[in-house]
Amino acid sequence: MMDALRLIFCGNFRRLVRFLGVILLVITKTSHAYDGFTLPSYFLEHPKPSYEGYLDQLKTLRVSPDQQLTLPRSFWGNQCFRKGARLVGRIKPQTQVVDEVCQWQLPSGKALAPIGSAHPLAKRLSFERGETIISLAAIPKHRVRRFGALSDGRQRAEMSTTFLTQQAFKDADLSKEHWKFMKATKFMQRGLWPTHSAFQAYDFEFRLPRVFDKEVEPAVGYKTNLESYLDKQMSVIIAQWHGVPDRLSYRFDHQPPWRFNRLTLTGNSPKDFKKGLRRYQRLQKEGARFDQGGPPPLALKIKHGYLALIANHYRYRVHDRQFTRCPKLSLKGAKAAEVGKFYLCNYQTGQLEPYMKGRSDKTPWAFGSTLLWKKKLDPEELTSWQRMRLFIHWPKPVRSNQKWAKGQPPKMGLVRMYGGYGQLLVESEVPLGNNDQSYPYFKFGVYKARKASQLPVTVDFNLSTLRMYAH
Repeated sequence: MMDALRLIFCGNFRRLVRFLGVILLVITKTSHAYDGFTLPSYFLEHPKPSYEGYLDQLKTLRVSPDQQLTLPRSFWGNQCFRKGARLVGRIKPQTQVVDEVCQWQLPSGKALAPIGSAHPLAKRLSFERGETIISLAAIPKHRVRRFGALSDGRQRAEMSTTFLTQQAFKDADLSKEHWKFMKATKFMQRGLWPTHSAFQAYDFEFRLPRVFDKEVEPAVGYKTNLESYLDKQMSVIIAQWHGVPDRLSYRFDHQPPWRFNRLTLTGNSPKDFKKGLRRYQRLQKEGARFDQGGPPPLALKIKHGYLALIANHYRYRVHDRQFTRCPKLSLKGAKAAEVGKFYLCNYQTGQLEPYMKGRSDKTPWAFGSTLLWKKKLDPEELTSWQRMRLFIHWPKPVRSNQKWAKGQPPKMGLVRMYGGYGQLLVESEVPLGNNDQSYPYFKFGVYKARKASQLPVTVDFNLSTLRMYAH
C-alpha cells in the first residue's frame, strides 16, 4: 500500500498502472487455483435442490389455483420402472417433466435419470463391497433389434444430471400454454442445476470391463468388451458436458453464420405464449434453423486406442451443423492432433487447420476443437477403477440481446483434471463452450458414434462415489 501511495505522490502513473496490473493478475490466477488433491469441503456438502436455479430464472406469471394444470401424458417422463436390478425405460429431458419413478437418488442428494436406449440391458445396477455400480451398454441393432439407435446409427445409454423434476413443475405453477410452448421449443432444461453455474466440479470413478457380463454376453457373443474398445472403428464418449442451446435463437441459410434472429414474446400471459408458439411453428416452416446442441463442449472419449479429453468451441450464437462438417480430431498417426493446440474447422474447405492468432482471422470458421489430454488404453489398468476429478470454469454466457459480429474472438474457459492419485493431468485455458445463455450439464454412459455401430460396448460407473458441485 505504501508503495502505491509513493507512486501516486511521485506522479509516476505509468508505474502505478503496471503495479495495479500485477496485483489484478495475481488475484485472477488465485481465483482459478482450485485444490485438486484434497477436495474442498463444499464439494462434499449436501447440495441445493436441483430445481432452485430453474425457479430463480423462470420469472413468469403464475396462475390461480383453480387454473392449475393437469399435464397430458406426453409431458411426463414416467415411462420407467425397475425390473430387479435393471432400469427399464428412458426420459426426454428437453420435452418432459420427470417424476420420481424415473430418478435414481445419489448419496450426495443429487438425482440421475436414464436417457438413450430404453432396453433392459442398457442400464443395470449391481452392488460391490456395499457400493452401487451401474453398467451402461450399447448393443448393435443387428444383434438385438429392440435395443434401438438414432437414425444415423449412433447409440446412447446414458444417465443425465439435468431434468425438470415433478417438484419443480409443481412449484412453478405455470399456465398450460406456457408448458406447451416450452415443450415445443425443447426448453425444459434451461436454468436447471447446474446450467446456472460458471464453476463446476466433478469426481467420478469408471472402469472398462474386460468381458461382457453374463446378461449381455449371450446377446453379443462374438466379441469381448476389451476387443471392442481396441477396435480401430471404436469411437465412444463415456462422459460429457453437454450444451444447453438457446432454442429461441435462429438463423436462415442465406444469412452468414454470425447473423442471428431471436423469437421474443410480447408478455407472459397464456395468450402471449399461444401466439409465440404459432410464430415458432411458422418460422420452422419457413426454413429457420433454431439453435441446436452440437458437439459437447467437453468430452471424455475413447478413440483410436486412446482415452482422451477433448474441448469444443462454437464461435457464434446459433449452432448449425453445416459449419462443423470437418473430420474429427485424430489421436494417432501422421495427422494426430497436438495436445493443447486449438484446431479450426474451415467450413469452406471442410478441413481442420491449427489456429494461429492473427493469421486465422481471415479463415472462415465457426467451430474448433482442442485435444487437452490423451492416454493409450492400458487393458490391465482400465479394467480396474479409474478416478477422475475435474474443475471447470466456463466462459461467461451471452446475453439474449447481445450483438454479434464477424470475427468474434474465441471465448476462453479453464479446465483442470486430476487422476486417481492426485496427479495433475490437465491445466489449460482453452476456447470452450457454445456461446449459449446457460452453462453445460453433465451426463455419462455410452454415446457411440455411427462408425462404431457394429461394435458392442459397456462401461461401469460407481454411483456411490459420484460427487458433483456447481457454484
